[in-house]
Amino acid sequence: MSKQTNTQSAASPALSPKNIESDAEPLTNDNQQEALEFLSLRPVHTVILAGWIRDHGIESPRHRGTFYGHRDGKGDLAGVAMIGRNLLFEASTEDAVAAFARCARKVPDIRAIFAKEDELSTFWKHFRGESSVPKVSRHKLITSGAAVSDDVEIIDGLRMATNDELDQIVAAHAEMVFDATGVDPLAADADGFRTRCGERVSQGRVCVWLNGGELIFKTDIASVTPEAIYIEGLWVNPKARGNGYSTRCLAGMCRQFLAGSKTICGFVDVEHELYNSLYRKAGFTVVDEYAKISL
Repeated sequence: MSKQTNTQSAASPALSPKNIESDAEPLTNDNQQEALEFLSLRPVHTVILAGWIRDHGIESPRHRGTFYGHRDGKGDLAGVAMIGRNLLFEASTEDAVAAFARCARKVPDIRAIFAKEDELSTFWKHFRGESSVPKVSRHKLITSGAAVSDDVEIIDGLRMATNDELDQIVAAHAEMVFDATGVDPLAADADGFRTRCGERVSQGRVCVWLNGGELIFKTDIASVTPEAIYIEGLWVNPKARGNGYSTRCLAGMCRQFLAGSKTICGFVDVEHELYNSLYRKAGFTVVDEYAKISL
């Protein structure tokens, strides 16, 4: 497990004493600062959870789930989890992992569990006992910071998308979803899908590069914290693939959008050698390995 030193104040909002050292309980907006302080102990590993809280608070229907906390014998947070359709957690003790697993048994609509591989094994043992673990996909947590390969010509013309590019962004993102899942989001829920893409554009969370008004590259900034930027949804125009634009644009993002101690981070499929190669050339390094169970 990750070793952390919890510095939470005794005056922080507390969960019910009867559950200390055993169970997890829902967090409320009163726990927001305490949860963010706990998550900031490992800011790259927790950028998704912390970003969700910063964007929507702890209590929000946008989460499609509930934030839970687990406390140690002193009443300090030892873990924070989002338990819902997608289940993620940060835990400093095995007791916290076990508590989240017991809590998850009561949630019927969990579709994916994502965690460090050793923690995922512990979670599954308490979640489904001796049941066989479903197929696991493995992912590398990567961060910017290494030197860009000498053969990479960095693209500097990156910017945040505007509503003028929304049609192109919707089409690009729909293509990505279809390639990954086999489901066409424009056939399933065109209005909702367009609305969600538009919200991200309005938030200044879609980084693009256009050539002659045509979208060539885009990636989504899914979560932002004071320490890190989490990206996903990298896409390159099919007509422009094979020219190294992914690597060149990623390198440009690192140069243009990072400041101070911030880092860009993301996940890449262990088995996808092409993506692993382009991220390496763009100056990204592996900091940890995660695994996902799809239910």
